[in-house]
Amino acid sequence: MDRIKRTSIVICMFSLIAIFVNGCQTQSMAASAGKNWKLLSPIGKHVYGMTTAVLDNKIHLLGGVHGRDWTDPVDFHQVYDPTSDSWSLLEPIPDPCWGIGWGMSAVYGGQIYLFGGGSGPGLEGSARAWVYDPIIDAWSRLSDMPVERINGAAVTVGDCIYIFGGHRLHTPPADELISVYKYDPSTDTYERVANMPETATFITRSFYKGYIYAISGLEHEWLGEPGEPQISYVYGQGVLKYNVETDSWTKLNIPRIRQRTYTLTQLCTNPAMGSKLFVLGGKPPDSQRTNLAAYFDMETERFGQVDTMPKGRCCGSGAVVDGKIYVSGGFWADVADVYDCTETWGYPFGGD
Repeated sequence: MDRIKRTSIVICMFSLIAIFVNGCQTQSMAASAGKNWKLLSPIGKHVYGMTTAVLDNKIHLLGGVHGRDWTDPVDFHQVYDPTSDSWSLLEPIPDPCWGIGWGMSAVYGGQIYLFGGGSGPGLEGSARAWVYDPIIDAWSRLSDMPVERINGAAVTVGDCIYIFGGHRLHTPPADELISVYKYDPSTDTYERVANMPETATFITRSFYKGYIYAISGLEHEWLGEPGEPQISYVYGQGVLKYNVETDSWTKLNIPRIRQRTYTLTQLCTNPAMGSKLFVLGGKPPDSQRTNLAAYFDMETERFGQVDTMPKGRCCGSGAVVDGKIYVSGGFWADVADVYDCTETWGYPFGGD
């Protein structure tokens, strides 16, 4: 009997110690959140839902939404120079609908290519495509994509750009796409290639050693019938992997660190450093924006984490320049606070 009591006491002591240690760790994590992220110059114009491209070590934010109405895109072309920690405005996007929101961009041959996105009242999906020449600070119209697309992805591979995922329209019905097209900048033409294994939208992506890796926030979202304020999500699972040589897709059933709908890197050209593809912030199922900073290691095909960000935010921009991660724009908790979400953060991955 005494031995049973002693055993019970020991178990209780270990339980209390475990609770104490976990509590200390939680407090420590909360206290250290964002401590290694540096506050930089605020974004020039508050915006979210923009696409992001890094060109000549400068971060270009293209289009997006400026106010509380997420269906009212703008033509802003904002540029951040990490060397001088300063923002400037360049030639706006010359779209006839006066703006592009939730578009797709890629960098090729020293120029920025911009595809689709939503434009006009209701943010209807667009098939338009443009190319930006930084030497003359000017945009030129390209051939339209075969299909309208919003919230998809564009990835440069060799001498081509692959375009995939997203919606045809962002008004009900959502009509997600599994089609994939290969765009050739030298001929300004599109070629249909293998379909994705499933629909995907809000995609963080990169190319690494012969493969495109795509991490979707959602498989799809249903916005309800016109006039019905109904939204339902099917969260993305695992990682989609495309073999460029064999023109084939596979799905890697790798558990996420946390399910997230929108993120900060979802519309960015190549938010990767070496084999690390970064997935920052976002809106998890509990509807609270997270400050989680994670990555997918494309070499080992495993998820990992870096230091948490100062606050939770989503729908902004995440970019990598010269060994450092930069975050800007988006919103903290809801679209209503977009006017306050102007902070730019920098994080030296791997140490100062």
